[in-house]
Amino acid sequence: MRFKKILTLFVLAVSLFTVTSFYPSPVKADTANNYNITIDGNFEDWADKPKTDIFFDYNNGNVTKQGSFLSDDKYLYIYGRL
Repeated sequence: MRFKKILTLFVLAVSLFTVTSFYPSPVKADTANNYNITIDGNFEDWADKPKTDIFFDYNNGNVTKQGSFLSDDKYLYIYGRL
């Protein structure tokens, strides 16, 4: 019985270590990038970036949204205006 408890604790400890060691680190909003985009909820820094019109079948092909994907050496930036 004691062996089962020790084994259970060991497996739990190894599992927690594995989960926490592979957990991705969050991106900081002040990280420098090639596009001068800041993650602050304000989309003014996307004004001069190329955008693509997004069409939906249910809206008879009218342009209702715009989106953009940009990437640098480290991150992918996604813009979508609803």
